[in-house]
Amino acid sequence: MKEEPPCLQAGECQYERVRQQMQAISTALGGKLKDDPLWVLNRLVTVHPLGGCPMGRTIAEGVVNSYGEVFNYPGLYIADGSVMPGPVGANPSLTIAALSDRTADSIIAGYQQHTYQITSFCPTSS
Repeated sequence: MKEEPPCLQAGECQYERVRQQMQAISTALGGKLKDDPLWVLNRLVTVHPLGGCPMGRTIAEGVVNSYGEVFNYPGLYIADGSVMPGPVGANPSLTIAALSDRTADSIIAGYQQHTYQITSFCPTSS
């Protein structure tokens, strides 16, 4: 089994594995991988606004849990880029879509486990 290199920063090993996989795909297709020039600066940059209601393990770390549910507000969910704790690389739309899909699955599962009484707030005619 291949020994993983020690990570100097959180996520560094993951980005390197993704880069290696992209290199393998490029080579297999006869292409040439071009690295993001900002990687030379060891900086991850995103042009998409992210954060504001970050995901965390506890209320001390974030606004929502890993399923997008707001801490201390059961049933209130956030399913957009604001739950991202920081940049995730170029074009985070698939990551945001995956997190939103996970949040939707959690909402559906929670709904299926409970019986809700639907109340009409429309005035009835007498």
